[in-house]
Amino acid sequence: MDRSSHNAGVVVEPLSSIQADCGSSYAAACYDPNQQIMFIPGEDPQAGVPLEEIVAHEHAHHIGLHSLNPPWQAWTYGPKRWASYEKICSRTAQGTAFPGDEGDHYTLNPAEAFAESYRVLNDVHYGASLSSVFWGIVDQSFFPDAITLRAVSQDVTAPWTANTAYGATGRFRSNGTHVRTYALKMPLDGVLVIRVRSSAGPYTVSVKSGGRVIAAGRGSSFTICGSRSAALVVHRRGRPGRFLLSASVP
Repeated sequence: MDRSSHNAGVVVEPLSSIQADCGSSYAAACYDPNQQIMFIPGEDPQAGVPLEEIVAHEHAHHIGLHSLNPPWQAWTYGPKRWASYEKICSRTAQGTAFPGDEGDHYTLNPAEAFAESYRVLNDVHYGASLSSVFWGIVDQSFFPDAITLRAVSQDVTAPWTANTAYGATGRFRSNGTHVRTYALKMPLDGVLVIRVRSSAGPYTVSVKSGGRVIAAGRGSSFTICGSRSAALVVHRRGRPGRFLLSASVP
């Protein structure tokens, strides 16, 4: 995805006008995803809050709008690599992250946490130490480490665009095992699609992760949420023969 084709518009105006446009008397700036416009002040809105920090935060929302993270919206969950490392899917299920919540759970909103992490990435890029950066807008549980910042950088400079194909071939012999197992790495959260094909079958494949079967059949798709490895187990159901195992991995 070429970021240069997705430039955000910018409106520079007095702070009082920004608060009216953003719909909040507390807003120092905001981003409108419908118009893809950043509303920013023409100077530092208050002592100790550099304008460039504000612009970096709002620009991150524009990046999220033009990122992909199926089956979720990157606009609310954050882009694929950052959201996977920060376990946004799992945290949402646990009630410690609230995608899209700009109200009571603003400090636990992943989109705001990604925007702040992008701001910090810029600070570090220009010489600040990670231990010295300001972090007072979102919850401390989102405070980035070096891996977080690397994920943010990758999401911006080499954004995720599609699943990766995995394939393996095998054969069941008449006097051999009825089960073949293949290890699969799943580095990111998302939708995993698996399928086994054979003219000898019908063969089936099950997916085991964390000691339990999470999917089974001749083919299936399901959401990866926190698991980083799995065993694909092909079962012989019928006469022996060759088979093709394929997977589409986030």
